[in-house]
Amino acid sequence: MGKPIAVIFLWHMHQPVYEDPLSGEVILPWVRLHAAKDYIDMARAVASVPNTKAVFNVVPCLMEQLVADRPDRFFELSRKPATELSEVERALLVGNFFSAHADHMIRPFPRYQFLFDKYLAHGASANPRSMPDDEARDLQVWFNLAWCGEHIAEEPAIAALIEKGRGFTEEEKLLLLERHRQCVREVLPYYRQLIESQVIEVSTTPFYHPILPLLINIDEALICRPGSSLPDEPFGYAIDAVSQVESAIDFYRQQFGRLPTGMWPAEGSVSEEALQLLVAGRIRWAATDEGILFSSLDGPPPEGATFRAYEWNGIRLFFRDRYLSDRIGFVYSKWNTDHAVADFISTLESRLPLLERIDSPVISIILDGENAWEYYPDGGMPFLRKLYRAIAEHPRFETTTFEDFLATDPSAYPLHRVRCGSWINSDFSTWIGDPVKNQAWSLLSRARTAVEEHFAGEEIEQHQAVMRAVAVAEGSDWFWWFGEGHTCSHEAEFDMLFRNWVTEIYRRLEIEPPAELRDPLTRATGERCSMPLFMISPQITGVVESYYKWISAGHCEYHEGALAQTKPTIHQIYFGFDESHFYLRVDLFERDAAELVAADLTIALHVRRPEAKEIELVDGENARMVEVVEAKLPLDELCQSRDTPLIFFVLVRQRGHEIERFPLYEPISLPFPTPDFGLENWSV
Repeated sequence: MGKPIAVIFLWHMHQPVYEDPLSGEVILPWVRLHAAKDYIDMARAVASVPNTKAVFNVVPCLMEQLVADRPDRFFELSRKPATELSEVERALLVGNFFSAHADHMIRPFPRYQFLFDKYLAHGASANPRSMPDDEARDLQVWFNLAWCGEHIAEEPAIAALIEKGRGFTEEEKLLLLERHRQCVREVLPYYRQLIESQVIEVSTTPFYHPILPLLINIDEALICRPGSSLPDEPFGYAIDAVSQVESAIDFYRQQFGRLPTGMWPAEGSVSEEALQLLVAGRIRWAATDEGILFSSLDGPPPEGATFRAYEWNGIRLFFRDRYLSDRIGFVYSKWNTDHAVADFISTLESRLPLLERIDSPVISIILDGENAWEYYPDGGMPFLRKLYRAIAEHPRFETTTFEDFLATDPSAYPLHRVRCGSWINSDFSTWIGDPVKNQAWSLLSRARTAVEEHFAGEEIEQHQAVMRAVAVAEGSDWFWWFGEGHTCSHEAEFDMLFRNWVTEIYRRLEIEPPAELRDPLTRATGERCSMPLFMISPQITGVVESYYKWISAGHCEYHEGALAQTKPTIHQIYFGFDESHFYLRVDLFERDAAELVAADLTIALHVRRPEAKEIELVDGENARMVEVVEAKLPLDELCQSRDTPLIFFVLVRQRGHEIERFPLYEPISLPFPTPDFGLENWSV
């Protein structure tokens, strides 16, 4: 019996940049929540089983956010005393604080389940805006408790909160939130400790998780998927790809005091040009999916092709065992733990006759290290510990790292070419080719061209703020969510963040951003709108007087599902016309219109068609602002032609800067009145 066969687990840890460059806020909480639930627990599971090793691939933009340790919007909403929560904030709690797996993170806790059933489950009738203080505080606590990993849930203070279950105090809530912040600060030091004790290897990824081959030459998409639709504007900036790799290596060195040995390129995306950048950075190994291997070989894959290390141009390449990786990622969560572990081990054992005919075999299990575990009972940790223990106790298998494998088995099979592609379908269609994805690439391309033109003849790498905005906008996550293929409850936020980072490029160049960057690429509406029923001629007073005053007007109301802005100014608008005038009413959240000036806020009607113009609403001139904003504007001032609809939205500005638009997603398209409009009764 020869030496044990290497089994290498690579857990990929990644979150995109959640900082909004325009507001400075951290929009989404996933860095903090995964730090509390997964990042430390995953490493502890490895360390808890003797003779067990694993690789953790930590993306630099995740490390950057862990180091920054900045509170996110959800943290701030959690921290606010329940007695001070506004109606809107209570609705936001309900809209966001059940973002957890119902079976494994909500239903095990009676109070959390009660609140879910009362406010969000199918058939729930309670009004979130009227949520009592004690329920609001309990929801603030339970959302954050549910995201506590095993290592902190077992601590006496946190365990006592779980046991208490309800009726939490503000002091208990703040204790829990501070423990979350501590977890964020503990992740990288703990990983450093495990590196030094040779329990784990930490690999990395180009800094902001870009699809590296597409940065180098966007036409690579056609090589692995001929006939793909490409953006109108070309994109090819090898200098950006170099920077993403070099900055990742530098940041890794700052955090761990050594150079990384290997990389999992973002989404396993490779090409020969991209791999050459890793070689130039002295990266010794890289990994991608077995589908890339099969398409790179000159003929049919040899027996056990996936279970070998390869060499291309000086770098070792390992290929993901798709079957076993996907079993952990997508299948075993539904199984009994013992059954799942037994299936994994029996699969390994069934391969032994084949593996023993291969020189230096290696099985590479590579998958997302964050998002699978909420689908497992108890966060997946019992499964992982049993799996590690079963391998550690098996006479023919052992866990190791890619770094250790190379140190003991330096030989590799030659690979003469590497076909471009990613771990998904062995192509790049997840990030390009869809009309919306292509539109996003075009926006980025035009901004990148503006950078080139602005710094013509200069070393643009020296302009760090601009180039950081470029690098963030090049991240793969934005393109993942755009268009067809993937959906989530926070698409509006991802859409906004991408556009704001592209806007930041122009802002740093002191160039006016294109108007199209104000429009979401994601077209699903977040507001409920209806068209006017009849002509209206309301008296403009700025006071809410009679229900019937605006009853026949068009109406558009803010919907809590549109959460790219957590504290909106506009609650709803009414709009309509008579033969000569356009009428608009704007209702605000939690303030009277008379308070706008004191808050440095202005309201404007932005007309896009038939003729682009913007009209600021001024109290005493074209509007009245008392309880609400009411305006009466001559149709002739809005446009000369009435052959096409009036397309408009309402803008909120603070000290001249746009902070909000309404509706958020699509402007309103209002047909002009016809002579017989008063006889019509229609709605859309």
